[in-house]
Amino acid sequence: MSEQFGLALRDARQRAGLTQKDVAKHAQVSQSYVSHLELGYQKLTVENMSLLAGAVGLSALPLLLVGDDPRANPSSRIHRCSRLFSAGRV
Repeated sequence: MSEQFGLALRDARQRAGLTQKDVAKHAQVSQSYVSHLELGYQKLTVENMSLLAGAVGLSALPLLLVGDDPRANPSSRIHRCSRLFSAGRV
């Protein structure tokens, strides 16, 4: 999940015209944390997910849904995300 989030974060960051340093400053994390997350090397906490998503102008939910089957029922996708949060897997 962290790897998918990192890829989605990089895409959203680039579309917003932001640097890793911009995102890191807004989310109050280091630039190297953002870099490692985008490359899939870093574990992600729920708190940091929310801060990083906010830094690129999104909620965490759209970034979590990246990689899901687009034909899936949206409510089942949201339920899956809430299970991941509850299990601490993101």
